[in-house]
Amino acid sequence: MPSDRRADQKRVRVKDATILYEEATLLRFLKTKTETPTKEYPLVNLSSGGAQFVTREALTPKQTLIVTLKIPAFTKALEIKSEVTWCKKMPDRNVYQVGVRFMGKRPKEVDRLLKEENLRFKDRSQYLE
Repeated sequence: MPSDRRADQKRVRVKDATILYEEATLLRFLKTKTETPTKEYPLVNLSSGGAQFVTREALTPKQTLIVTLKIPAFTKALEIKSEVTWCKKMPDRNVYQVGVRFMGKRPKEVDRLLKEENLRFKDRSQYLE
């Protein structure tokens, strides 16, 4: 059984994985395709309870998002309702590190991915300049 404690959750770095996000609103389904997020940000790590990523926008703790994980190992993107748990500006850079907690049931693909032992990601420093 997965632990609810953040410190107990194994985190993995997924090579070439990215994340898109948008605020979860009741009228989200009315958006046109051109209004949906298109900017992808690097996924720093992933655990059974959430994810960490880098973005140029400061997000607010307790803000509810719909995050879309794009992971090369899967043919379809994984969409998960999430809550921002923390946001920290990176020193000397115009970017923020953000942690989100998955809300509700997460896709079974996340659990499968976490079982892989050889997942690594390439250097993401080009996103942080």
